[in-house]
Amino acid sequence: MKNMDHLFHLPSYFLYASRAYWLHQPFLTSVMLIIEPNQKIYDFLHSELHERESRGEINFDMDIINALYIDTVSLLPGYFVVLNSEFVKSPNEPAMNTPFKTVDDLTKEAYIVHFSTSQSGVYGKPWRGERKIKKQKNAHPFFYEIFNTWWNYQDRLCY
Repeated sequence: MKNMDHLFHLPSYFLYASRAYWLHQPFLTSVMLIIEPNQKIYDFLHSELHERESRGEINFDMDIINALYIDTVSLLPGYFVVLNSEFVKSPNEPAMNTPFKTVDDLTKEAYIVHFSTSQSGVYGKPWRGERKIKKQKNAHPFFYEIFNTWWNYQDRLCY
């Protein structure tokens, strides 16, 4: 949604992540991570994943990041990643668990939109199902715009 070139100028650090503000805090999202390559950390993660797998645990990237690095990660400023479900609300409605006053304010601050709500208004992704958006009562216009933008890019880049 916004240019992120400034991320190339962040101070050197092994891991930057954004809060998963929609979950009980503290909790990080792995929607976008800035990772500084490091063989020692890679080896540690690799062995940790195999150890957990040998115990029969099922861990996803977000689980691992939170289990191992919640206290040492460097947080990205602001709300880099927002859920598209925020925009099912009306523009003047309060944004969920954010410092922004309204959903409209959030559209101006977010860098990345993560699709958690489908075009039909339930959990899902825009690449599944038909390209028809179910009208949501009082939804912010941005809710519809992001689906159309996704489909336009999909048509240009994926087929």
